[in-house]
Amino acid sequence: MRELVRTNDPVLLSFVRALLDEAGIAYDVFDQHTSNTLFWLETIQARLMVTSVQYDRAVVVMTSAGLEGHIHDPD
Repeated sequence: MRELVRTNDPVLLSFVRALLDEAGIAYDVFDQHTSNTLFWLETIQARLMVTSVQYDRAVVVMTSAGLEGHIHDPD
């Protein structure tokens, strides 16, 4: 699994999930409940993960929606 998005913004997370659902890309969301509970800390963020095989396609979907600035870059 590769991390696609890391955010405390529930609206952004919902939008990305809808985009991936529409594109038929499977994903998992890690730490969402902790992020929602401790959003004010901004240290624990929800992480949307996709398989390594679907990562490039997910990046294309996000870029097409104008969300390239929200793609998590670990470097």
